[in-house]
Amino acid sequence: MKGELVIQVSAMPRDTNARGDIFGGWLMGLMDLASAHVAPKGKSATRAANNIEFLKAVQVGELVSCYGYVLKIGKTSATVHVDVYVGDDIVARGDFINVALDHDGNKRLIST
Repeated sequence: MKGELVIQVSAMPRDTNARGDIFGGWLMGLMDLASAHVAPKGKSATRAANNIEFLKAVQVGELVSCYGYVLKIGKTSATVHVDVYVGDDIVARGDFINVALDHDGNKRLIST
């Protein structure tokens, strides 16, 4: 598994669809949170989510682990790749672009 472990949580019944599988939107929300913890440091906002793939269904009670790493850092934004695992199986992956913001919500330069 590449990257840093950012989030680890158990999938709960409230996060399921009518078939009992965990919603893709719930996984995407975790991935978005994970990406914000990786880069850029400080306040940021998600600008885009790209190449999201849901590879396997997640079941209630499974331990979901999100790993993230920086793909690219620009002047005001960073692209973070997030992989989601249940055990040793990758269940989802995607790339998130996060824009660095100042305390007023305006773009700021990323300090390296």
